[in-house]
Amino acid sequence: MFNTAARGGSSWGLSPLQRSGLRAVTALAVTGAITAPLVGIATAQTGSLGSSGSGGSTPPASSTTPTSSTTPTTTPPPSAVQATVELRVLVLDDGNFSGEAFATRLAAEGVEVDRINVTAPGRQAITRAMLADDATKTARYMGIVSVAADRTGLTPAENAVIDQFTADYGIREVSANVTPVAEVGLVPTTSGTNFDATTATLTAGALSGEWSYLDGPVPFEDLSSTVAESWGYAATPAPGAQFVPLLTGPSGGAGVMMGVHTQGTRERLVMTVAMNQYQHHFKALSHGIITWLTRGVSTSLYRNVFNVQVDDVFLADDEWNPAGNCTFGVNCEGEPEDGALTESRMVAADVGVATSWENSNGIELDMTFNAFGARRGDGLTDALLAAKNQLRWINHTWDHTNLDGLDQAEITAQIQQNITWARDNSVPLNPTELVTGQHSGTASGPAKADNPALASALDATGVTWIAGDASVEPNQRPLGDALTVPRHPMNIYYNTSTKENAVDEYNWIYTRSNQGGSGTCETNAASTCLDAPLPLETGFDEYIVPQEARHALSHALSMDPRPHYVHQSNITGDRILYPVLDAMVRDYRALFNDRSAPLRNPSHAELGREMQRRAAWADAADSVTATVRGSTLVIENDGAASVEVPITTRSGSAFDGEAYAGSKSRWVTVPAGGEVTFELGDDVGFLTPDEDTEEPAVAARALPRVARAAAAPSPGQNSVVVPPINDATRVGAVGEGPSARG
Repeated sequence: MFNTAARGGSSWGLSPLQRSGLRAVTALAVTGAITAPLVGIATAQTGSLGSSGSGGSTPPASSTTPTSSTTPTTTPPPSAVQATVELRVLVLDDGNFSGEAFATRLAAEGVEVDRINVTAPGRQAITRAMLADDATKTARYMGIVSVAADRTGLTPAENAVIDQFTADYGIREVSANVTPVAEVGLVPTTSGTNFDATTATLTAGALSGEWSYLDGPVPFEDLSSTVAESWGYAATPAPGAQFVPLLTGPSGGAGVMMGVHTQGTRERLVMTVAMNQYQHHFKALSHGIITWLTRGVSTSLYRNVFNVQVDDVFLADDEWNPAGNCTFGVNCEGEPEDGALTESRMVAADVGVATSWENSNGIELDMTFNAFGARRGDGLTDALLAAKNQLRWINHTWDHTNLDGLDQAEITAQIQQNITWARDNSVPLNPTELVTGQHSGTASGPAKADNPALASALDATGVTWIAGDASVEPNQRPLGDALTVPRHPMNIYYNTSTKENAVDEYNWIYTRSNQGGSGTCETNAASTCLDAPLPLETGFDEYIVPQEARHALSHALSMDPRPHYVHQSNITGDRILYPVLDAMVRDYRALFNDRSAPLRNPSHAELGREMQRRAAWADAADSVTATVRGSTLVIENDGAASVEVPITTRSGSAFDGEAYAGSKSRWVTVPAGGEVTFELGDDVGFLTPDEDTEEPAVAARALPRVARAAAAPSPGQNSVVVPPINDATRVGAVGEGPSARG
């Protein structure tokens, strides 16, 4: 059952909470919140990563018998009078990597987070009144995340308050970075181990429940031979304890790394291994942890996405000159030697390889094209037009002219000529999408400033989604009536079509001057040098491919909606892009159940729309209250404008969401000053406290606002945090060099 209505007062008699508490909802987990969206931006032809509506189509009839998601523990049935639970999670952050990881990940999925630095002097005390309004039987939090078995930073009185609150309302708790002790149902031990480069295994119970989107084996990374990145304990459940293992290891051996401890009505998911927000195993496991914590119902939307855009299609790209450490046609002096590879352009056979790769992997490559280079009788042109309906196309301007100094008419012509060519040749093209040459005309381009004439040209041609370079401008922003779509540059350089050239240029950039390199890595404080030059014959496959595949996979596991970009030179010659993509897709599918959580491949416009939605939700979350009472989900909007809210429910619920990762989810539009109600079918499973509950709440929550969960991380806080090698320091990431050409 679904209902939407204008609201006159708070449902269920909720107390008037101060919405300016310490809320945290993030737009992008990786770089911080996106700038506020442009109101009224055109959204035609964009689709979505979870369809939206004010409830939209009528959900399944109430006669449907939904099934609750399988959990490894049981909860007593709720009492006849049911409590109201607000869909918000409290993170008790001790200022270290564990609290940071969960606060960031929860908010990245869209869950509303209140985050308290429990070690801060003079912080707000945690009281029953802060956690619940017992007079109205309202729990202000649906879940709690803490660090260590004794909840680092809390007083005994605060621990007692949380214990009673979680027991009374059936609120689940995640305890991160726990040393095994009897209080969490484990045999005490202080004998830890390093789990780097090992493989843990999810139990059958986990795979049939909240972690059904994974295949079972969970490899732990090992990025540094000198740092223990995942230190922890292979624990043993205590005799007589009600403890259900969820993750064991290494490699399926003895020892529990994660499980649920139940004491009466209290449930704690206990993690005995330290993890941080950058690690792939944390990113993979965290969605299941969040699903367990929230009982499968939350203001969130989880999708793993990946998009690659191939720039300069139909044109030729200049090639790297290993002898001169320069690029032919750009900065090389003198004439090239006879037979030197000075430029690279796709040939007809490359088109067949591209479509075959797409068909084999279920991922489309976006052909970002300049039609100036297309001509009848040309083998490449004929092959691309023959395969036009098997490819996705993006306007890259007519001839890649730098737009920085052009006027409106000239920019309009560059955009429109490509659109006209596509129409005349029946090439499927979304005219709202644009990638300018070198991102010129925008602050991501060579001039590092927007051309004032660009915005009006975009408006004249109907462009609403214009590419930016994420290494220069990581966040979405308005550009006239359009919004930018920041793209990740891959370190597969635009001027390399062979493996040896790619390695040679990589060595030039990332080796010291006394080793034959440019020394850039020595003079750039943010850069990293290789220990030694990579071998020309093997360096690409053995070093560059694993590095770049890991970076791409990291973005996908972070739910990062920003696309990646490479160049047509990378899919001709040695076709050096494909080994990277193959490794990335292989690693993803080895970790994830492809039937439950396939790697999604949205278009440029769809990704831009997703960024816009996340930013709007982050901006509007303070005006929205989502609650569950029994099987009823209510979303209230106190704001003056309608709000799109991400909603996730259990797979067996009556909610009409899209199935993904064992849940149903989609964006729901809530009208200004109104509410939307969904009947989920099954009771969610929260409890109602007895009438004689001690210390009834008498005051509304009044906590100081803190920074959002996606504030710039501080990886140096603990040695366990090991950022990916060269992830933030490679050439493309500092906005210079060939990988950022566009």
